[in-house]
Amino acid sequence: MTDERMADERKYPAAYLPYSTLITGLDHLKTVSIPNRIESGTFPSMSSQSVSQMLSALRFFKLIDANGNPQPALTSLVNNTDERKSLMKALIEEHYPDIVKLDLAKMTPSQLDEAFDNDHYNVSGETKKKAKTFLLKAAVAAGFQVHPLLVKITRNRKSGNRKSSSGAVRPLTDADFKKVDQNLNPIVENNNHGTKKTIQLNKGGSVTLLVDINIMELKGKDREFIFELIDKLDQYSEALPAD
Repeated sequence: MTDERMADERKYPAAYLPYSTLITGLDHLKTVSIPNRIESGTFPSMSSQSVSQMLSALRFFKLIDANGNPQPALTSLVNNTDERKSLMKALIEEHYPDIVKLDLAKMTPSQLDEAFDNDHYNVSGETKKKAKTFLLKAAVAAGFQVHPLLVKITRNRKSGNRKSSSGAVRPLTDADFKKVDQNLNPIVENNNHGTKKTIQLNKGGSVTLLVDINIMELKGKDREFIFELIDKLDQYSEALPAD
């Protein structure tokens, strides 16, 4: 077996980055055009952690090979933004076949957790939790029906199991779910004055990012900067320990 063949058969972990980071990376590649090789320097506006997770996800989905060479599927996903929803759905069907077969619309949280124990996904611990969150976000964005209980555990994770002043965990309400956007980002509100995103801090309090512009109109450096801030909020909230 050649070295290249052996490299292609390595086990890469299931994607475990914030879904918004993946979309930011794809949009960046569309802006600068896809280089001959995807490597750490390809995403200069991302943190080193985000770059590592991005490259790992691209390898898991076989959008690049072990040496970083772009594959045809990456070109389609980057350039055909109007078809990205259907392309992402096809990727999920290809790379999460057992989970898709169980039907996300009927799957229970325990079934999803057990499914990720499959060696195919090569994740455990905190990485496994992030991988489940990524899949649920990506699935919703791709048009899959997802069981409300799966959405609920994602919201619990993203909000860091928010507590009331008495120390008890506040139950999530319908109002909370109405604030979830199509990518399942934590508490994102869109209005005529822009987009607002709030996360809860580990020791109490919160941080709000208010972008006073339609994010669909962001281009180039402005888009990279704003989505880097969003990624940092995602990474912080995902890193919070479960209570």
